[in-house]
Amino acid sequence: MEIDPSDRFECKVIEIIDNLKWKGVMVQESVTNGIVYFARVAPENNLELGDTLYLKVQELAHELDEMGAEIQLMDENDNKIDWTYISRGVQPQQNMNTY
Repeated sequence: MEIDPSDRFECKVIEIIDNLKWKGVMVQESVTNGIVYFARVAPENNLELGDTLYLKVQELAHELDEMGAEIQLMDENDNKIDWTYISRGVQPQQNMNTY
């Protein structure tokens, strides 16, 4: 599936974790049920469980093998709330030792 930088994907807030300065916010994308965690959401956003937000995906340069895309958490007006990276899905090498 080709993702255009202007695409946005609806998601719902499914968990909020109170940290010292920030909120940890877990969202679930509506179509795939994929879950993304954002660790540094400002408390001023006043998010609540069940709130509708949006995800935007920006693919990164292939030279950054360990990071495949930046995922942005946006409000209904496309204001960025937080961001995180996801990997390209590179599998860790299996340990060949047998015990």
